[in-house]
Amino acid sequence: MRASWSHSLPFAFDDARLVVGQPVQVVQGGTPLLTGVLADVQRGDPWTFEAVSLSQLADDFLALDSSGNPTTTISVAVAEAINRGLGWSNGSVFPAVTFGDGAAVQVNKLSALLTPFHDTTLTRWGVDAYGRAFSTTDPTTPRWVLDGSDVEIGLSRDELATVVVARYLGPGGLATVTRTNTAAKARYGTKELPLNLTNLGTISAVTATSYADQVLATAAQPTWLNQVSATPSKLTTVAGDPGDLSLVQAGQVVRIVGIPGRLGRLSGEGVMDGLIGEVSYEDGAREVSLSPTRRARRTLRDVIEALENPPTTSVQTFLR
Repeated sequence: MRASWSHSLPFAFDDARLVVGQPVQVVQGGTPLLTGVLADVQRGDPWTFEAVSLSQLADDFLALDSSGNPTTTISVAVAEAINRGLGWSNGSVFPAVTFGDGAAVQVNKLSALLTPFHDTTLTRWGVDAYGRAFSTTDPTTPRWVLDGSDVEIGLSRDELATVVVARYLGPGGLATVTRTNTAAKARYGTKELPLNLTNLGTISAVTATSYADQVLATAAQPTWLNQVSATPSKLTTVAGDPGDLSLVQAGQVVRIVGIPGRLGRLSGEGVMDGLIGEVSYEDGAREVSLSPTRRARRTLRDVIEALENPPTTSVQTFLR
């Protein structure tokens, strides 16, 4: 997550708070939206500032143990980074598991350990606006409802999968489990997806099957092609109240209603649920732009953004 703002200040203005790396908290109506550090300061008319959230500080710390040696044990890497000054609380939520090469001959950033692990285990990590770390599965209950009756939205089969073939290391050696979403296969055809679980070490067939089923739960639907925009009259709470656009965040689920059945769920309902991956909102604006975590890239700008900002499992990686 990033936040940017501007101030009209004299060119000669000098203050200790202007130093990059200083703590920053962005608050809306008494509710923290971002806690992090000052990343950029641009002197000008007006001065402009940008802050990054605490989750992005995983790029500033290495995955080391208490002796200063590289580690691939998730809980150890996080705990020791906190001991060295990483400003997260609740670090105990990360599992005491070893991921990848247990020898850990190479020094890696903490983010380079956390993100691949959570990608593989189909979970999501991040740090909320109160500085609390989390490691969890994606939510499935909608927080927002968007009237999609006149929303311009496209769908793509780019990341669609109707069959998942998972390769894992079982008690007896390498093994394979295959899972199929029959309803998706009937509608969209066969589209197979490989899933490599060998970095998790020895796991059971039940665990491998569970991971494959989790992939199908999200991959058996076409991806969105474009951002969608919403106003308070179109975006409401589940209870039907007008939405406070400043409270829309990545990691929340939005339900789009009022769309043709063929664009909606496999059951034929004119409804589509999406996990928000990116939010673009300017303070005081009457519109917010949403992108899901699974979004097909079509324009040159989309492709460049994807290369410059590779996907991350942190639910706090959205633009505001």
